[in-house]
Amino acid sequence: MTAKSTFTFFHSTMEFNPIGTDPEEDDTVVRFLVPTTAGTLCLNPMTAAADLIVGGSSGAPTRLAKGLANQYLQMNAGATAIAWTTAITTVNPMTTLGDIIIGVGSGVPDRLAIGTARQALTVNAGATAPEWTTINPMSAVGDIIIGTTAGAVARLALGTANQALCVNAGATNVAWATINPMSAVGDVIHGGASGAPARLALGTANQALCVNSGATDVAWATINPMSAVGDIIHGTTAGAVARLGIGTTGQVLRVNSAGTDLAWDGSTVSAVTAAIDLSATGDTTIALGYAAALSFIPTHVVVTCTATMTGDAVFKFGTGAAGEQIQAATTMTGLTTVGQRWIIPITAKVIAAIAGNATLYANVATRDTTGTGRATVRFIGKLV
Repeated sequence: MTAKSTFTFFHSTMEFNPIGTDPEEDDTVVRFLVPTTAGTLCLNPMTAAADLIVGGSSGAPTRLAKGLANQYLQMNAGATAIAWTTAITTVNPMTTLGDIIIGVGSGVPDRLAIGTARQALTVNAGATAPEWTTINPMSAVGDIIIGTTAGAVARLALGTANQALCVNAGATNVAWATINPMSAVGDVIHGGASGAPARLALGTANQALCVNSGATDVAWATINPMSAVGDIIHGTTAGAVARLGIGTTGQVLRVNSAGTDLAWDGSTVSAVTAAIDLSATGDTTIALGYAAALSFIPTHVVVTCTATMTGDAVFKFGTGAAGEQIQAATTMTGLTTVGQRWIIPITAKVIAAIAGNATLYANVATRDTTGTGRATVRFIGKLV
C-alpha cells in the first residue's frame, strides 16, 4: 500500500499507511468506534488494560483508568462522577454472644458487651456513646423505681403493712416507714427505739398511761384498782398498787402475821386500865378479867398523866412482879400537863399470847422524887 488505508472491523475502522511513505503517515492507526445512544459511532478513549469508559461532560466517553487492588467503584463525594475507592477492612471486635459493635474515636469499631437483664441500649449522659442502662429494675409486685447516685434507677421493694413512703432519716432518699403501727381498737402510738413509731396495746380496766418504773418509756399502770364500796388501795411488790377488799364486821386493819402486808384482822380489840402512883416504887397489878380460854396480845401501853410529875420515872411492864415480859424498863420524861399521854408501842419484846384471865404488872422502877405524880396505865391489845 502506498497510501493510508483504513479498515473497519465490525463497528470499528482500521487505517494503514504504506511503508516508505511520509514518516508522519508511516504507521497504522486502529480506531475502534462504539455506537452511541443516538445510533452514531464515538471514539474509544481506553488506552490500557482494565480501563473503563465513563460518561464525562455532556456524556462524552471518557477513560477511567483501572483502580488499585481491593478498590471498588463508588460515587465521589460531590456526587458528580464515579471513582475508585479503597475498601475499608473492618476487624470484628466481638468475642461473646450478645456483643454488639459500636464506633469509638474516629469511628473505629469497638466491642460493647451485652448488658444485664432488663437493660436497654441508650445514649450515655454525655451524649458521646451508646451504653446499656437499667430502665426497669423492678422484679416483684409492689416494687417501685427510685433514683440513687447520679440519678441511677434502682428497685425499692414493697414495704410492710401500714407503712408509708417517706424521706429517710438522713434526708438522702426515700424509704418505707411505719406511720400507723396500730392494729386493734384502743391501741396508741408511742416512740420506740430512735423514736420509731410503735404500737402500745390497750391496757386493762382502770389502768392509766404512765411513765414506766425505769423512766424509759410509757406503759399502762393500775392507778385505781378499787372496784367496790369499802375497797382500799395498798402497795404490793415493788410498790405496785393493789386492791384490798373491805373486811367483815368487827375486823380491824393490821399488819399480817408475817409482817409483809396489811390484812383485815377479826380479833377483838381490848383494853384494861389501872391507876398508878408515880411517887412510890413497886408493882401495880391489873387483872385482865377475861375467860381463860381467850388470849390477850398486848400491842400498846398508854400512860396518861393525872397529876403533874416533875421528876422522871422508869417503867417496865410484865406478866409477873417487876417483870419485863411486855416492855423493858423505859424512862418516861416528866409529864408536865394533866392529860398528857405517853404511848409505848410493844416492840421491845416479842411475847406469846397471855391468858385471858391473867394479871399484868406495871412496875415503877424509879419513882417521881417530888411525890406528886399520878397516872393511869392502859394496856391495849387483841383478844383472840
